[in-house]
Amino acid sequence: MPHIAETVTLNCNAQRAFEEIGDLGFIRKLNPDADIDNQLILQNERIKRYKLSVKSVGEWVSERIMVPESLTMITHRMDPLNPFQFLIVLHHYQEIDGKTLLTYKEEFEMDENHKSEEPRVFESIAKRVKPNLQKIARYFDCNE
Repeated sequence: MPHIAETVTLNCNAQRAFEEIGDLGFIRKLNPDADIDNQLILQNERIKRYKLSVKSVGEWVSERIMVPESLTMITHRMDPLNPFQFLIVLHHYQEIDGKTLLTYKEEFEMDENHKSEEPRVFESIAKRVKPNLQKIARYFDCNE
């Protein structure tokens, strides 16, 4: 099972990072010129279900589970899963000396029809994670 794990330090407190990054509009703040859209389907105290549309990739429904007690967010892709059997992203925010250590983990497994594509998909996902985390760090450096 492919597994990506990275960390980045954010120049803000952990609660603020958790709340801002957990907001579905945050992706537009990071990528204002990208052709990305999300539509909220369901929201309650802990769950945000939404449809994400990325012009160059496609669209799918994901669900984000918010655990404010531990400053943790778990996002999983729901429909369509294809080409994945599952895809999960975990964000954990830990405050250290007034800053935030953001731990990012992503795990997935390809479905049976796409197993041979796993190395290519892993490489594609892995090469975007670090630049995206750096972009998040720059956002919090500029928006104190």
